[in-house]
Amino acid sequence: YPLILFAAFWIISVTNIAPIKADIYLKQGLTHERNYQWNEAIRLVNRAIETDPDEETYYLNLGRILFGKANFTNDLNEKNAIFEKIRGTMERAHTLNPMNTDHIANLGLLYLRWAEFDPATESRRTKLRNANSYFQKALERSPNKTIIINNWARVFAAEGNYSEAIKTLNRSLALDNTFSGTYIALGDIYSMYGKPKESLQAYEKAVECDQLKADAMSMLGLMYFKEGRLQESLELNRKAIELRPDLMKAH
Repeated sequence: YPLILFAAFWIISVTNIAPIKADIYLKQGLTHERNYQWNEAIRLVNRAIETDPDEETYYLNLGRILFGKANFTNDLNEKNAIFEKIRGTMERAHTLNPMNTDHIANLGLLYLRWAEFDPATESRRTKLRNANSYFQKALERSPNKTIIINNWARVFAAEGNYSEAIKTLNRSLALDNTFSGTYIALGDIYSMYGKPKESLQAYEKAVECDQLKADAMSMLGLMYFKEGRLQESLELNRKAIELRPDLMKAH
């Protein structure tokens, strides 16, 4: 009996302590993420996953950190290796909770971002098709989620279908015309479409909707620079850097 009681106590202790230990690893990892220490952040969040492998939020955090690391390298082979890890991480999160729309949308975002730096035409098309499919599935479950609609619009733009991209963003604006992210997407897509006037207006609206949106300030600053409005451009980029020192576009 003493042996059985000890074993039972040990199982209960491990079961209760594991989530606490995992959370400690996660918090340590997030501290390193904020300091752009990607490898240490990844190591610690992986320790959290090893400690509590069935907690989906750890995979979401790991995916985000891996995206961060990918943004800081220009080596194509390294980027591809990181995105393979992101895919495995996102697929595991989806397996743990297949009903979570965010996991489906994250897989769409993965393939969209992966396609952005893929130099091979056919594999790029395949990634965009995958992105399109995942975003459609996510919208079947959450049809009014503007962030998903906006990323879906970016897939159309990446395929060169700008009119469909703008039509999709107008659907997003009909749901919420105060979300700055939609205007940023509009600005980006109008710029790709070769419509600088509309692009500038969209970025201005994005900044108007959110005075703390560094991405919008940075892009609007670039548009002002192209128009020769140098003082306004410098001021916007200064504010963007203050808000997001890691925002490389603003430097």
